[in-house]
Amino acid sequence: TAMAGVATREIDGVGAGAASAGCPVPGPQWWFVGSGSQLGRGAALLVSNPAQEPARFDLTLYAPSGPVEALAGKGIDLGPQQGVRLRLDALAEDQALLAVRVQATSGRVAAALRDVAVPEDDQPRGVDFIPPSIAPANRLWIGTVPGDAVEQTLVLVNPGSQCATVQPRLLTAPGP
Repeated sequence: TAMAGVATREIDGVGAGAASAGCPVPGPQWWFVGSGSQLGRGAALLVSNPAQEPARFDLTLYAPSGPVEALAGKGIDLGPQQGVRLRLDALAEDQALLAVRVQATSGRVAAALRDVAVPEDDQPRGVDFIPPSIAPANRLWIGTVPGDAVEQTLVLVNPGSQCATVQPRLLTAPGP
């Protein structure tokens, strides 16, 4: 059995550590929730075009206060079998929490988000790939939440222009 993936390793600095993820299947749209761009954080969006034809994509970023204008986030061209690494702090400065939408406007792209936790006392706290989130919808089902976790945070993004009312419901073995 063969499996494709991406792995990164940095020896020193804020992003010291190793991280890996399976190669994503190219698609028209990607969502990532939970990264940030504050000082010292090394989050980077990796976007690739594995096809033989050119692709183009746009980025849309959302902070807790709403949409954030991404510097140079529109009309990004990728040639055949090319990729690009985009640092979140270069796209939107000093945001503690960001949601990222990658929208292919021509062709299909594959995307991954490598995130570095904010260091404490200049000591690295970890590096990992944030898994893609599901696209916004009127009704969402979120998979299993670890039962032994001390604290879990649900982060919701409203990409629309109108207010949204949300009614979260937790389903457990005994019932809702």
